[in-house]
Amino acid sequence: MISVITALANRTYDMVFVTWGAIHWLPDIFRWAKAVSSLLRPGGRLYLLDGHPQMFQHEAVSGRLSLTHGWRTPHDAPLLFEETHTYTGDERPLTHKRMYEWFHPLGNILNCAFESRDGAGFSSTSTRS
Repeated sequence: MISVITALANRTYDMVFVTWGAIHWLPDIFRWAKAVSSLLRPGGRLYLLDGHPQMFQHEAVSGRLSLTHGWRTPHDAPLLFEETHTYTGDERPLTHKRMYEWFHPLGNILNCAFESRDGAGFSSTSTRS
């Protein structure tokens, strides 16, 4: 994340667009929100579209969804997944198979953006579920 901020230093944008499955790759969602805030011009918008965090807690087990993971992943204890292929359908095997993920409670996702003390200090024009 820091390399992106460095690469985009001294530039601001009208919108930062973040969509499906991006934030679970981030260990510190509050740090991410502050980075997004630094990229937005005054009045700029964050467009965040993602699934409800609880959907990531489930895995298919014997043809049924099973609650497999906790509702919060500590910064220093990410979930570890090892996959041979990408979810995109590409048939080529992955070279780097290990993935780390963090699940963030819905409250943290909203608070990291709206709290001015610890978060980014955004205001909301729309929140939908």
